[in-house]
Amino acid sequence: MTRAGSFGLDPITQGTSNYPYVTARIRSLKTHLLGAEEYPKLIARDVHEIARRLEEGQYKRAVNDLSSTYDGAQLIERATQRQMGDEFRRILSWCRGEPRALLGLYFERFTVSNIKTLLRGMHAGADREDIENALIPSGLLDATEWEPALNTDSFEACLDALPRTRYTPILGGLADERLPVVENALDRAYYEGLVEAIDTEKRSHQALVRFLRREIDVVNLKLLLRTKHSNVEPGPLVPRGDRVTTKHAERIQAADWSEVPEIVDEISFGDVLRPALETYLETRDLNTLTTVLEHLHIEAADEFGFRYPLSIIPLIEYVLRKQIEVNRLRMIAFGKQTGLSRDEIEELIGL
Repeated sequence: MTRAGSFGLDPITQGTSNYPYVTARIRSLKTHLLGAEEYPKLIARDVHEIARRLEEGQYKRAVNDLSSTYDGAQLIERATQRQMGDEFRRILSWCRGEPRALLGLYFERFTVSNIKTLLRGMHAGADREDIENALIPSGLLDATEWEPALNTDSFEACLDALPRTRYTPILGGLADERLPVVENALDRAYYEGLVEAIDTEKRSHQALVRFLRREIDVVNLKLLLRTKHSNVEPGPLVPRGDRVTTKHAERIQAADWSEVPEIVDEISFGDVLRPALETYLETRDLNTLTTVLEHLHIEAADEFGFRYPLSIIPLIEYVLRKQIEVNRLRMIAFGKQTGLSRDEIEELIGL
């Protein structure tokens, strides 16, 4: 039996689920995602025209509600984040039994992400408003639960004021560690808890674990490439991955960049990543690498969802696609506002 964890969700009883209903609604939501052809059109507009375009679709209510308080890129960032948060909570409300518990487990990633955002902001001395804007209004914690931490004035005080979650003991034991060590520990705890909470006796759950192990590979490969790019030692890998091993980590860390493509080729999706790695050798632009990894993960989610249509994976695929859409809209808006060229913005969002 899958455990609901510490999310305030009802325990799962055998046989309770409404996958046909919720996956049908997800298929409907996917028709409202922006198509690839829409992004070049948005890039051709100025920030105010982009906001007006968003008012014509699913973001209309959020744009209208926030337009008296924000404008420009900040309006687009706030409105798209709010709409995404509202939508994810609505999806969770559609779920009953097993899908509700499993999606709740997956949504804990937003709690982890917001903890990281708060700690990074406090560590960097960022303004309260900038930190608040970066929080993801999704998941199972209400926005008001982050207020005490936002109102602190130091890294240590922020740690003490964070909402009480299952990560609180972990954070308490890492108060004197460097921020990357804390972030790595949060990722490890999240994925360990997520994989351990899933019952592998069910075939669809076995597929979910395989998908999550692939996601862990993506997380670990991003970690290795980012730390090598920054010339710092990587922390321990997130456990429970499928292909990316400690041996790979050691070899990537010790190798010259020109040797990295050959090492990555040994990993299941290494051959697809090779062109992006070769581009990196010329440009030293890490964004292309991470964007390709994200798209590979989306393709894997689509494949798993096709094979297991009455499972949690189609919901996860939608969540991932929605996050990419919102991130792209934010990057387009701020790119336009700061004067980036069309080519620079297209490269930034992975077109």
